[in-house]
Amino acid sequence: MTGFSYENQGAHTYLSYEVKADEALNSMILGMLTHNKIDGLAETRFIQENETRYLKYDVTAKITVKQFFSGVVNKKRLLGVFSGVASALQSAEEYMIDVGDILLDTEYIFSDVSSYQTVLICLPLERENADQPLDAGVFFKQLIFNTQFDQSENCDYVAKIINYLNSAPVFSLKDFSALLNQLKSEHKAPAAPAVSGRPKTAPAQNAADHGRSPEQMTHRPPVREQPPRTRTDTGGQPVIKPPAPSAPVSAKRNPAPAHGQKNAPADTGTEKKMSALYLLRHYSKENLKLYKAQSATPGKDDKAGKKSKPSKGSAENNGVAPQKEKRQQPPAQFAVPGDRKSVDEDYPLFRNTDSRGGVSAPVPPKMPTPARPPEGQERLPYTPQPAQTGFQTGGGHQSAGFGDTIIVEPESGDGTIVPDDEQEKAPAVIKPHLIRQSNHEKVMIDKSLFRLGRERGYVDYCISDNRTVGRSHANIISRDGAFYIVDLNSRNHTYVNGEMIQSNTEVRIEHGTMISLARESFEFRLY
Repeated sequence: MTGFSYENQGAHTYLSYEVKADEALNSMILGMLTHNKIDGLAETRFIQENETRYLKYDVTAKITVKQFFSGVVNKKRLLGVFSGVASALQSAEEYMIDVGDILLDTEYIFSDVSSYQTVLICLPLERENADQPLDAGVFFKQLIFNTQFDQSENCDYVAKIINYLNSAPVFSLKDFSALLNQLKSEHKAPAAPAVSGRPKTAPAQNAADHGRSPEQMTHRPPVREQPPRTRTDTGGQPVIKPPAPSAPVSAKRNPAPAHGQKNAPADTGTEKKMSALYLLRHYSKENLKLYKAQSATPGKDDKAGKKSKPSKGSAENNGVAPQKEKRQQPPAQFAVPGDRKSVDEDYPLFRNTDSRGGVSAPVPPKMPTPARPPEGQERLPYTPQPAQTGFQTGGGHQSAGFGDTIIVEPESGDGTIVPDDEQEKAPAVIKPHLIRQSNHEKVMIDKSLFRLGRERGYVDYCISDNRTVGRSHANIISRDGAFYIVDLNSRNHTYVNGEMIQSNTEVRIEHGTMISLARESFEFRLY
């Protein structure tokens, strides 16, 4: 509807309507509006300046229902606005105001985002050939069909409202208000208290539940326990058979095969020779003692534990001095490839045991001898080179300054130095945001409609620590790559670069624009 505009007077915002010269006012309805405070109808003022007449409605700190229902709408918001509209229409009937004089349009219905207090605009004009006024039931039905509801809630209340609007032969504001009050009183069932930690279930059930649906798990067959095996004695009484004790593992191993023998016959006993490889893999004091004991020659130890040696010239050696016996190498536990004498020569890790029977430390591998230079060439001494300060590109080194930006090419991996003057020519990534001047907080604008204010449940950025900011103070709108700010009838107004803007009027903002919501200042940036 044309003829409406917004005006700011002090801390108040008015929706102003200029009465045309050919329009007549209903003096009776105008008198009731200007001399009475009717619940649900906006306070109305009649002002005449020379030949021009104005009707002004106070809509301070309220936004239109069209703005309020933009985006996702929850149950509390819908029922609050519907109840406010229904209550306002009932109050108008009590003052004998026809519903045709009330603007049932979301652009001229205003609501408070915190208390959901809703006011309507009554335009008292004489209508001789007026069109059929919009039925209230049709208005509510259209509003429901054009609203996006919060799917995280139980939306049964929407179906109940639609069923009533479709089934009622005659729309009744009284019955409709009763339905809304009943839906408001409905509360969610209390949720079961959360139990900390995971539920303790049997391991067998957990394994059986893997890959099963909730319905299948509800009909899970009971897990049957296997009864212990029993036997019956001569008296007929069942006797529980105790489990057979596990055979202890003997510390003795099978004797090792003779040196050079590839496959030794396995011993039928429990003793088994411990190898050096096994000792390295399973090293412990007990295994070391066992390995030392098995390395000694059996049957040649005396009572004192010392090996007896024949004396020189004795009858045992026929007077010949005994030669020093060569210590026998520990037998290998695997086949020896080729004609190599011993695995110990090729694998230093399994080198000979020491004099005490233990395993000697691994011998480090020999480093290859560097090749000698050809005859006639002298070997030059090594000279340490200074550290390079740049990235190597092509044929040499180039020093990089601290003020330049280095861009690495993904294919070659070579560093390319780009001067800063060329970097500035590259297009900047657009990331619109606000810098709050009081605490230098960075507020990213990540929506096409970004709300600012103090009402935490409604706005996208809450300014709760500044009481001069309105509950729904302003919106930042993004459209076709441009950005605009709109003041939402706030009491303390919105300022762009120090100048107050008109309420409900889009004002374009650019990079570096200073925005003030009452006494809270922001800087708008694009990058």
